[in-house]
Amino acid sequence: MQYAILATLAFIGISAIKENELIDHCFRDRYDFSQPLHPYFKQVFPFTFSILLFFFILTWIYFYLLKKNKAKLYYFIFWSYANYFFCIFLKTLRYDRNCHQTELNGVSGHFSFLTFQILTSKLILKLFEKEKKIQQKLKWLRYIFYLFILLVCMSSAITYFGGYHSIRQSLLGILFAVISNSILETLFARQKQVNLKPITKELHLILFSYFFGALILALQFNIDILSKKEIYFLSFILFCYIWESTRNQNQSQIQNRNRNQNQKIKNKKTN
Repeated sequence: MQYAILATLAFIGISAIKENELIDHCFRDRYDFSQPLHPYFKQVFPFTFSILLFFFILTWIYFYLLKKNKAKLYYFIFWSYANYFFCIFLKTLRYDRNCHQTELNGVSGHFSFLTFQILTSKLILKLFEKEKKIQQKLKWLRYIFYLFILLVCMSSAITYFGGYHSIRQSLLGILFAVISNSILETLFARQKQVNLKPITKELHLILFSYFFGALILALQFNIDILSKKEIYFLSFILFCYIWESTRNQNQSQIQNRNRNQNQKIKNKKTN
C-alpha cells in the first residue's frame, strides 16, 4: 500500500507543477501528416495487444488445466476497464488538451493501460508460483511476459516520440497504473489471495463498486466511451465471472460440508 501512497503524492505533485517547456512539450505534431510515422511503427500497437491477449489466453488454459477458479482472470479484466473509466474522469479533472486538438489528454491512457498490464501480468505469474503441476509449462508464460515488456517499451516510445503525449501526461498515466495495481495487490494480500484460492465476497463488492462507480463518473463527461463490441465483450466476461464465482462457491460449500461430516465421524470413533 505504501507504493500507492507514494505514487498518489507524486501524481499530485506532478499535476501541481506549473506549465513549462520541459514536461509539457509535445515531441512532434501528431497531426502533421507531412512527416508521418514509419508504417512499421503503426504495427507495434496491435502486435503488443495481440501478445497481451495471447498471454491471457494461455493463462486461462493454465487455470483450466489446474481446475482452478478462472474468476480471478476475469477480475483483472474488469479492474482494467474500471481503470480506463477512471482515467477518463481524471482527464476531465485536469482539463488538459495538450498534444491533442479536440479531446482532453491530461492523463495518458496508453501509458496507464500498458503499465497496469505489465504489473498485472507479474501478479498473475505470482499466482502460479506454488503450482508444481505447471512449473515446466510456466516458462512459456514467462517468455511471453518478457516479450510483452519489450513491446510495451517500444509502444511507449512511439506514444511519446509520435507526439501523442507530453512527459507530464505520460508520467501521470504511469503513476495512476502504479496506484491502481498497488491497491489491487494489497486487497489480494489482505484477503489471502496470493495464490489460486476462491475470490472472497469482499473482493467481489470492491470490484463492482469500483467498476460501476468509475463508469458513472466517466459517463458524466463522455457518453460514448464504450463501443457495441466492448459492451458485448464485457457482458460475456461478466457472465463468465458470475458463472465461475458461483460454481466455485458451491464447490467450496460442498467441500466444507464433507470436511465437517468427516470430522464428526472421526470424533464419534474417538469417543
